[in-house]
Amino acid sequence: MRADDARIPAEQQQHKQPDGQRDAPRERTQHPLRVAARLGKLAQRRAKARHDGHEDDDHGDSGQIHHRIIGRRRLKRFSFRWPWLLLTLAAVAAFTGLGRWQWQRGEYRTAQWAAFEATGDVREGTAVQLAGLARFTRVRLTGRFDDEHQFLLDNISQGGRAGYDVVTPLKLDDGSAVLVNRGFVAGTGHREQLPDVAIGAGERARTVIGRVGALPVAGIAAGRVPPPSTGPWPRIASFPTEADLAAALPYAVAPGVLLLDGADPDGYVRDWRPPGLEPARHYAYAVQWWAFAALALVLFVVLNRRRKLSP
Repeated sequence: MRADDARIPAEQQQHKQPDGQRDAPRERTQHPLRVAARLGKLAQRRAKARHDGHEDDDHGDSGQIHHRIIGRRRLKRFSFRWPWLLLTLAAVAAFTGLGRWQWQRGEYRTAQWAAFEATGDVREGTAVQLAGLARFTRVRLTGRFDDEHQFLLDNISQGGRAGYDVVTPLKLDDGSAVLVNRGFVAGTGHREQLPDVAIGAGERARTVIGRVGALPVAGIAAGRVPPPSTGPWPRIASFPTEADLAAALPYAVAPGVLLLDGADPDGYVRDWRPPGLEPARHYAYAVQWWAFAALALVLFVVLNRRRKLSP
């Protein structure tokens, strides 16, 4: 038993030795490959670690910069001086109020133009009734024009031409009289030479139709010049009142002015319109004032955001 036992290990060693000799070359060839693989994995891990670290740093830096930018924008947006704020609010309130006023004037003018364009029925009237009628009411009167006492209203223009409005008294059968605006006549180009506004056959009775209106009104009071109390006829006046014309006549006239219809043969150019600006002009001015209010707010915000602040 001992001899066998001693022989078995020896045989095992003999078997192992050839195996070890056969495995040694294989191990020598595989060892560099395993080392290279491990080194490659290690290099990949280190590269990934560095990449992750840079990303964290970038996120942190960008976050800090973002917060700094946002914070600075907030300072620019809400940094203002109280006097400028109060001035801006006062300007916005004023511009808004002016726009509202112009819009209301536009609505009033719209109603006026609607009433003017509504022809309606022609009413039989007298000089006394004329003052009590609504403006732009169409009236029919019968009388005789006073050809010898006429007025030329100066500083009137029509279609780019300078001239006069011709106002002639109409004497009614009941003894009263009313002023009739017969329309626009162009000037001669010389102040000393007045246009011929004679009617002819002034004593002949005639029926005239017109609208209840008023005399032209000057833009400023300094432009008003009453007619002279003496001198030849027709007499020149600049934006007079009805009282100014009545004072120059040798007889009394009833309050009110009749605007002669365009179809009447005894008149001149008659492009009658309600006084003042057209409604569209008022609405345009209202929009402009509101645009100024919006512009004041925009300028206030922009100028305060652009102010340089200490870091």
